[in-house]
Amino acid sequence: RSPTRAGVLFIGKSNGVIDIWDFMDQSHKWTMQYLVASNGISSMKFHESNSSILAVGSQEGSLHIL
Repeated sequence: RSPTRAGVLFIGKSNGVIDIWDFMDQSHKWTMQYLVASNGISSMKFHESNSSILAVGSQEGSLHIL
């Protein structure tokens, strides 16, 4: 869930893609997809003091900062 905009969800998938859903705009499909890793997403967390930074962990143990 976006810390700054209600209705926006970030979903990490097993293929390494993050789907971004904006339910305020459309609810029938994702708004954006972003390829982060070559394998699955294991964790995601927004930075506590800068909500525009998203840390993404992959199943292989890599950390990606978006």
